Amino acid sequence: MGRKGGKEIIMAKFKLTKGQLEEAVSIYLCNNISAHNIGLMFGVSERPILKEINDLGLNKSRSEAQEKLRRISISEYKNIVEEYELTKNYMPIAAKYNVNHHTIAKILKKCGVKILSTTEKRLINTEDEKKIIERYLSGESTTSICKDYNTTHGGIGYYLKINGIEIKRRSCLNNLSQEDELNIINLYNEGILIQDITKKYKLHARILRSFLKEKGIKLRELGEPYVLENAKKKTRGISGYYKGHYFRSMAELCFIGQVLMVKYKDNEWRSGENKEDRIRYADDNGKNRWYYPDFIIKDKIIVECKPKNLFFLGDSPAKIKASKKYAKENKMKYILIDQRIDYQFIKRELESGNIQSTEEQLNRLNNQLAKKIK
Repeated sequence: MGRKGGKEIIMAKFKLTKGQLEEAVSIYLCNNISAHNIGLMFGVSERPILKEINDLGLNKSRSEAQEKLRRISISEYKNIVEEYELTKNYMPIAAKYNVNHHTIAKILKKCGVKILSTTEKRLINTEDEKKIIERYLSGESTTSICKDYNTTHGGIGYYLKINGIEIKRRSCLNNLSQEDELNIINLYNEGILIQDITKKYKLHARILRSFLKEKGIKLRELGEPYVLENAKKKTRGISGYYKGHYFRSMAELCFIGQVLMVKYKDNEWRSGENKEDRIRYADDNGKNRWYYPDFIIKDKIIVECKPKNLFFLGDSPAKIKASKKYAKENKMKYILIDQRIDYQFIKRELESGNIQSTEEQLNRLNNQLAKKIK
């Protein structure tokens, strides 16, 4: 973690591959960019890059290194083209020939070679696509598969999704208990930094962000400092699990227990807090954001549980407007419900052991029940 312009910069902690190190060294030698800034480009600190530079004996001044850059003869063009056809990446080639990567790009264009974009690099033929699906279904991780096909996790995930294959949850998330999940959500909502949460639960920052998005938590922007006033405030809503279903408020808990689980089968409804059901809207400042509705019923009804006094506060009007538009475009129905909180029902289910949450949340719930039920 570092600071720049008063903002915090969070860097992911992972090892660079050999190809990435070569690319980083090439950028360092051929451009007026510091090792620190190159590290930010790759999401690591400058240490592994400087170590590689020292190991290669290239720890001389930038001007000396640039003076040693040589011109490429026309006789070498053929070899460069052949190497690019094999690797589809001109950065390692630039490092090998000790030239600027823009020089390699110009040579390839002169020779009539099309330089692939990032998206095009991910393209996989039909035969390989079938092999990827077979390997994934056999239990192999996307990490090992993407290494063999010179693509990314997103590239593998794309082919799995278009073939209707559900992407498995990361194994490290499966090891989390429901109490751990709730603690992570509460810590983030209280303003605790992601890297501090990752240290406590031994998770990668990228995986933690995916988990929070999966739970419909609005993420702070990268480098955006949290407000201390908000950090000191505890979240007012009660959250937890009711018979395995996640809820964020007592209104949602009552709606799940008294409506959804009574009138519908489990496979007829779901939480709307996932990427597939999110709705884009513009906030008061005109900034585009994502809104996650509470529930989706039979893929036809969008349900939002919210007290009447909050219908016209904050971003609620913009969310409601965007939801109605989304429902109309997708031939769905949008319902805004002021769900009555049944404290007697909550008390019965709590005593029956059907409600699971953190100790702190359960204490707050018991205190509220004590005030409401006399």
